[in-house]
Amino acid sequence: MAERKQLNVLACCVGTRGDVMPGVAICKALEARGHKAAMAVCAGVEESICAYGVRCITVSQIPFKWRDDTAQMSDEEVQIMRRSMDPKEILKVENCHGVSWNLDDCMPEALRGMSNLLEKEHFDVILGTSTTGLACQRLLKKFPHLKIIRSTFSFGFGVPPTSAWPPGGYEMSHGFMNKLNHYHFFLCKLLPFLAGASFTKREMNRVLEIEGVDHSQGMGFFAAHSKLPMLGFWSESLQERPQDFAENILVTGCLFTPQLRDWTPSPALQTFVQTLDSKGRKPLVLSFGSMMGVQKVEQAVLEAARCMGLNVVWCRERQPQNERATWGFTPSNAEEGASPTHGVFEAQYVPFDWLLPQASVVVCHGGAGTVFSSLREGVPVVICPIISPIIADQIVHAEFVERKQLGAWLRPLWPGSAECQAAVQRALGCADACAELREKLRQEDGAANAAAAIETFALEQKPLPTCFSWLRKWFKLFRSG
Repeated sequence: MAERKQLNVLACCVGTRGDVMPGVAICKALEARGHKAAMAVCAGVEESICAYGVRCITVSQIPFKWRDDTAQMSDEEVQIMRRSMDPKEILKVENCHGVSWNLDDCMPEALRGMSNLLEKEHFDVILGTSTTGLACQRLLKKFPHLKIIRSTFSFGFGVPPTSAWPPGGYEMSHGFMNKLNHYHFFLCKLLPFLAGASFTKREMNRVLEIEGVDHSQGMGFFAAHSKLPMLGFWSESLQERPQDFAENILVTGCLFTPQLRDWTPSPALQTFVQTLDSKGRKPLVLSFGSMMGVQKVEQAVLEAARCMGLNVVWCRERQPQNERATWGFTPSNAEEGASPTHGVFEAQYVPFDWLLPQASVVVCHGGAGTVFSSLREGVPVVICPIISPIIADQIVHAEFVERKQLGAWLRPLWPGSAECQAAVQRALGCADACAELREKLRQEDGAANAAAAIETFALEQKPLPTCFSWLRKWFKLFRSG
């Protein structure tokens, strides 16, 4: 029997900590299968990755930046950027203030850095995300030996049209109506936004300056993108793989960051999370991750918890910032200076695998990492989405947990204490359903499945069917008839 080829895989992850850390789980799983793996990132996340013993390659010295829109926009403009489904409204604000991130700066630099890296070191596979997949595809012109695999962290964004569920911002419907809504979303929401946004034009202009890579911009480029194999990093216990997905799309299971071995909780935090409230409940965990400009909703949740008698572990950056460009942590400083005050324990970073099993409910923005990690520990989730469904999965997750009775959707962008109390109370009533789901999620190993799928795709010789296969089959039947 022929010896299995050892692959050298590069996971290109650009964005906040939540956009990057799933790559750690995949790299560790690939190494467990005897392959080499590394992560290509922008400056600012290296500490977080190296803490897990994963090789980290900085391909862009320009860090990914995230801006606090509330520092420069009116409340009306923030409401549009975070809730509107009208691309014209969003573009009007975007043309005035720009967008909240700097992908037009850091992504072309990352593409240039990967191109330079591949000239010096051989990689067999590049794994791209919803953010980096198109950039990775551009490398094929210069390095045709590469196998490019795209991925998405959730069913909530970046998936092909399906009848199984609607896109964000649309009501759940029956069968084909969901798929029609996906096409409506792509043609009438997403594409007009991307075509009219100033940041996409700036990004493409910078890509055109990079020698050797694919400079294509037309529909043919996107059609070729759909032919690339794709991994969906969610559990079928949450959302089954749709039957109308093409064969080149696999659902592997959720990705959970491995245990951080060098981290231990402080005695103060250990004592705090073990202290139940007067009703025997574990603490509430409040974490809006990397989101900026969330002070109003955080204060409303804290007031709601105080009124309900719930203790709170509040994960947040202690220094207010109008812009954030560093996403790392070190095990030694994760809790420096943290101490409980009036039933609230503030901590900059606490590993979820340790914290969430000791929570009664999680209040968050609806990012895939926080939501899936909470459900894996059987903890109900309250979601207050921060980013528009045109560009993120948060509202899809909010609708999902409420529909499945796994938590609550906090609809107002700036809810009051009473609204937060009602949402937390609804979520606490979902504990039994979450406990049942926990047993299913704990039996899965999404990272191991993803590593096996990468291996299969990388060694696959024949072209895989895509979402365009049915068009080709129909055309052949039409010509033969």
